[in-house]
Amino acid sequence: MLMNVNGSSYHLYLGREDWVACRSDAEGGLLPLGEIWQNDDPVEEQSAPPEWNAADASLTIAPLLELLPPTENERRLGVDDRRGLAADRNGNIYFVSDDLQSILVQGAGADHSSRYWPDDRQCADESEFVDLLPEDDTRTFGALAVTECDYLCAIANDGDETRVMRFDLVGGGPPEEFHYPDFAPDGLTETAALPGGGLMLLDQDGARLLGLTTDMQLCLTEAPGESDSAFQPLEGDVARIDKNAASIWQIDLPELDQPLCMVAISSHELLILDRLSEDRARLLLVDCDNGSRTSLIEIDYGALGLALLPQEEGKERRRIMLWGPGGNQARAIDLRHSEDGWIAAGSTNLIPMRRFGGRGIAASGKRLYYDSGVGGPVWIPLMVQKRCRFAQSSSLITPPLDSDIFACVWDRIRMDAVVPAGASISIEARAFDSLENFETDDGNSWIVQPQPYLNGDRGELPKLSLSAQQKTTARGEGCWDVLLQQLEGRYVQLRLTMAGDGRRSPAISALRIWYPRFSYAERFLPALYSEDAISGNFTDRFLASMEGVNSAIEAKVVAAQYLLDPRFAPAEALDWLAGWFDIALDPAWDERRRRMFIKYAVKFLGWRGTLPGLRLALRLAFDPDITDCDFELPDHAGASANGIRIVENFRTRRSGHRLGSNRIGSTLQPLATISGALWSPEEGKSGLVERWARYLGQKSATPVQQMASFSLVADDYESEDWASFAMAHFGFVPQLGGEERKNWRAFQLSAGVQQPLLRQPVDADLPDAGTWHEFTALNSRNQQYWQRFLRGKYHQIELLNKAWNTKWTEFARIALPDVLPETVTALEDWLMFEGQVIPMHRSAHRFSVLLPRHDTGVAVQHEEQQLALAKRIIALEKPAHTIFDVRFFWAMNRLGEARLGYDTHIGAGSRAPQLIPPAILGRNVAGATFVGGPQNNQSGRERLAC
Repeated sequence: MLMNVNGSSYHLYLGREDWVACRSDAEGGLLPLGEIWQNDDPVEEQSAPPEWNAADASLTIAPLLELLPPTENERRLGVDDRRGLAADRNGNIYFVSDDLQSILVQGAGADHSSRYWPDDRQCADESEFVDLLPEDDTRTFGALAVTECDYLCAIANDGDETRVMRFDLVGGGPPEEFHYPDFAPDGLTETAALPGGGLMLLDQDGARLLGLTTDMQLCLTEAPGESDSAFQPLEGDVARIDKNAASIWQIDLPELDQPLCMVAISSHELLILDRLSEDRARLLLVDCDNGSRTSLIEIDYGALGLALLPQEEGKERRRIMLWGPGGNQARAIDLRHSEDGWIAAGSTNLIPMRRFGGRGIAASGKRLYYDSGVGGPVWIPLMVQKRCRFAQSSSLITPPLDSDIFACVWDRIRMDAVVPAGASISIEARAFDSLENFETDDGNSWIVQPQPYLNGDRGELPKLSLSAQQKTTARGEGCWDVLLQQLEGRYVQLRLTMAGDGRRSPAISALRIWYPRFSYAERFLPALYSEDAISGNFTDRFLASMEGVNSAIEAKVVAAQYLLDPRFAPAEALDWLAGWFDIALDPAWDERRRRMFIKYAVKFLGWRGTLPGLRLALRLAFDPDITDCDFELPDHAGASANGIRIVENFRTRRSGHRLGSNRIGSTLQPLATISGALWSPEEGKSGLVERWARYLGQKSATPVQQMASFSLVADDYESEDWASFAMAHFGFVPQLGGEERKNWRAFQLSAGVQQPLLRQPVDADLPDAGTWHEFTALNSRNQQYWQRFLRGKYHQIELLNKAWNTKWTEFARIALPDVLPETVTALEDWLMFEGQVIPMHRSAHRFSVLLPRHDTGVAVQHEEQQLALAKRIIALEKPAHTIFDVRFFWAMNRLGEARLGYDTHIGAGSRAPQLIPPAILGRNVAGATFVGGPQNNQSGRERLAC
């Protein structure tokens, strides 16, 4: 039991289940609201039971059906104005023309109709193509239906014969014609599509229903069993058995007067509109499984047609829309499924129609459309008008409420309600210490309470007032208070009366009755002030008004802790909470995401600049399904592999030669050799020269080639195959030595050296050491990396000279090799540096952000906005020294950035149809998209695509 700061509790009415136990006046006397609401009869009286408004979760006055007067200068509609019509899943509406001899269609989004059939277009080559319809064809069309398999079925009457024509809406072409002369020769009038692709036919002349399968064959009943054959063998004990033949499935409906149309509300249930007279009709429910018929509801006007609104996901209710001769108003009937079957009830929604042509109402997608206009019809959506008519008043009586306190003084009532101008809520109450008194009371003990007033503290519940923040508005929305008068007893009962002007109604969403009263007079004043009953009662009630104000303030003081809790803090306080972390929340975030971020802000900021932190920042911006589990950094085990990716470039670098051993304390950990075809330092220079000679087509290297230095610069070779040879035997193409040689030559020329050295020195013995010292003082980045690598490995120049067999005086003078070193150790150092260290340096501190692209239908402007937002987020969150790029990717492998194995499946790649966006006129290029819609149709018929 919830209590306020003064220890008072309350009884709460919130939601439909709390109100169903209340009673109200009905034809059978005082009945519970739950029983009254089960009876869905329309309200006709001026004073009626309250109604539960499920859309707003509130209690209101019962709404009444409003009948529009006949529109001036508009004729009354009749049965002959009706036309067959149906709509497909794409929103195209098909209907029969006024002369009944053609089928018209209005495409989705179009503002005019065109002829769909007959298609009398001719081709130039008469030898190959002929007219699709003979000139003397006089058939007329009746009812239409579109099946789930995308077929348009039409009933066509050609003189003495009635046929069913089936048009393929996917494959196109002329229609197929089906005739059933033995079972339905000329009486087919109505048809309805069944879930699953079947079709139901109504033979009005024979007063029966017939069923068609998906291949347009008449449905058959199961064989009833076996019987002895009329012809038995003369000898033997084995009798001959004949199986009884199956018969045509049908349901006789002799009770029909004038069936106008029918629809299927399930796979085995049909709803038929049967017109009884000019001003009466009924809905007949037919169960195709057992042949039972049930009259759901009788209609007090001569309905001419009906349409079934598509079922909403997750809801069991269905809505039927009817239209009558007036033509200016449609009426809705709601179907609710219960344990006893379907229950029909009239709706009070006002659904006007403008210049209705009387052809009918078509269900397309989630909406209904009717034909409007003179001449060519225009199909416009049927809309429910928000205007409503209410009864004058509605009242209810609550069950006795128990305080469990003898002689309890009931305090106040607070209602979360909307009381617009012209409406009011009146409250009466009575209290006793015994339940028997409520049964024996003659009704004179009801005490009229003061009129509720709209307070300004937005409700008394701390969590509710802080999170919901119900604001008082000019139309009477807010928390309404009543200070109860003269109510003392353990039990209390309320009688609420809601009144309006017929156009407006109060709406009560919650009601709380507080008890016991926290008396300032008893707690804080001497007993002298309560000795006189009259003055003491006045003092108590006077101070109770102040107590109500003070308690609300005290409750907010007590509830101040909720302001610091992101779960309960008001929405407008979230920016203030984020300011504690010096963070401005993204205005595009919804409230759930904002609360979640503040809740985990400390953890998130602790991972700022790391890969998990960057990925989480992007998910906060782009992932609509982010949950608390995503803040379990680093990435939790359930993270999707098809989500946002951050790829560090050093992980996707192309490595060169990898050594299998490391000598003299290298700080790197070389990996094992992955290919025996690569040259190894153990082969020395002679082995590499021998490989080069064989690569050039020689049997072996000449002595001159063996004695000469082996250059690592491509310009020293006349052959253009040097790069291919280096890649095949080194695993990379050497470039650093050639770049340093060019720098060295340019430096000598700028210094005025008459005969510059062509190559860099390989030892300390130099003809012009001063010029080399000046050059090395201007070390390039690659030269610095090289000398740092050697210093980290050898630490002392003497150790390097011993391993290299050189005489360098310091590490700062060592040149990058532009010719192959002589010793094995020097070869290993050069190979490791240029093959592994430099590629690692080039890809270090760089990463790519890959945003998943799951749909090709995203607008270009939207993708550009996503890229710009991702760049801004990464620029704020990344380490300052890093470089990044942002791009989209398909949730699959990327060549060059993925590790492929034996189980990797390579598909059609960018040629896959699902990766090609739909064609947009004026944007796409021919050959780069599909025209014709999605492929792999469920019915097996492929749509033409190009």
